[in-house]
Amino acid sequence: MGAERLKSTVVASSSGEGTLTRKDYEKRQLFYQRLVRRRNELYQLPDAFRPHFYYTDVLLSHFDELKIDWKKENPTQGLLSAINYAILKKKPEEFVEIFGLADPKRLDEIITEVIQDPMMQQIIYDNAGREPVTAIPDRGIPLQYIFRHAFGEKPFRLVDLGGGYGLAGPLLNSRRYTKPDFPGKERISHYAKDVNITFGLCVDIREREQDIDWIQATYRPLAVNLPLVQDFYALLEEVSLETGKFPFLVADVRKPDTRKRIQEKLRMDNNNDKANAVLTSFMRQQLDKDPSSQDKFIQETIMPLLEEGGIWIDIGEELLESNKGQATSAVKVYEKRDGKLVLKGIPFVLQEQRNIQTVNLAYFGFS
Repeated sequence: MGAERLKSTVVASSSGEGTLTRKDYEKRQLFYQRLVRRRNELYQLPDAFRPHFYYTDVLLSHFDELKIDWKKENPTQGLLSAINYAILKKKPEEFVEIFGLADPKRLDEIITEVIQDPMMQQIIYDNAGREPVTAIPDRGIPLQYIFRHAFGEKPFRLVDLGGGYGLAGPLLNSRRYTKPDFPGKERISHYAKDVNITFGLCVDIREREQDIDWIQATYRPLAVNLPLVQDFYALLEEVSLETGKFPFLVADVRKPDTRKRIQEKLRMDNNNDKANAVLTSFMRQQLDKDPSSQDKFIQETIMPLLEEGGIWIDIGEELLESNKGQATSAVKVYEKRDGKLVLKGIPFVLQEQRNIQTVNLAYFGFS
């Protein structure tokens, strides 16, 4: 196990700026404590998360060797990704090895090697604080069936809020969405047919990441993520990120002017500032979690963007209650009726935030 207490040593920054200020040292202490809590939470999760537990435990044991720029706004954001990034840059074969690796000794060898390498230490220092990128195409598989059920062959427009790399719209009608098997697929195969998406706007707080190595480094070190890492370049070759049909808007959904900017993009498409569908996939937990803030987001962002009869697909509401990593996640579909959002149903439940665990046949009209 990693040390349970933060050592008293004050860490010098790798930029040569001297010892840490009291404020920065307190930030360091708080992060260490959060890391301990996170490790303990991971230990309580199913065995599939055990490699992530071991990784965090090894990281704790080397915490005093890490050099972090505590003056950054979010200095520890993406720290694990920064270490992965250094491993990938130093030895790509070892980067692949860490996914699903449940051998603490071997993990310690790999992480120690990069932490003790001055060039790799600089890479970690430079990239700690860099925002991770979300690019998990399997999460979008339910969309193919939901949209076909909702719109049939009719044209529709989508706004994907907090869409990360922006794959949800471009992957519609691709084999990535229509080919994977899951329990109950044969019963709803009718809805695997092509949909007629004419416009899909992805909104995210940062530009679409161009550094593919960084995208790969942001995946958690779980066995389930290895195929994504190994297949990501092939995925990008298959998907069309054409800017006309699938534009990308850099904006913070928490800011008041973002909705107006989204509506401007919608008007530029066909002189209508409302969409047929809005998607929020594992993003609402990034907002303030209190009910009043969540309701404000729904009333001031979701509702104005949706036309009457349009649908809002929300995935991962469970994370509003806890960030501990829920075993299952509901895919909820709401419809705007008479100016109000009404829950149509929960057509899918995801396991480990990606794989379809169950299908609600009644939602699709089957008994």
